[in-house]
Amino acid sequence: MMEWRTSKIKDYETKFPCWVDEDGKKCLNTATYCLTYASLSAGFNIITEANYKEIYTRIHMQEKLFGAYRQKIEEGEGVQVFYTLQEIKDHVGFETNASPKTRAQFTKQMWDNMLRETVRKEKEAK
Repeated sequence: MMEWRTSKIKDYETKFPCWVDEDGKKCLNTATYCLTYASLSAGFNIITEANYKEIYTRIHMQEKLFGAYRQKIEEGEGVQVFYTLQEIKDHVGFETNASPKTRAQFTKQMWDNMLRETVRKEKEAK
């Protein structure tokens, strides 16, 4: 089960207002919610002052190759919403229970994913 903590993020409630569902339960801001699951594929479990640029770079790479984690509706159409460096920096202190990956592990994972995508596209073209 995915777990996360926002208690160490400075001014979290101000930066990332949460919404309340129909049952009155407070829910994570969309940026944080999607970041929770991005931590699984990007291979991090805490965002710090020392690593937020690395995390942004990993997420940016994934989003450029596979599409944004988030979307919004504009004029009835889904529009991709990419993470910014500032959004990741503003999440310093965010923690999840994802398994961390070294840069080499992450890079290999990205390479393997792209290779699978290439093979899939080649099969579809036949």
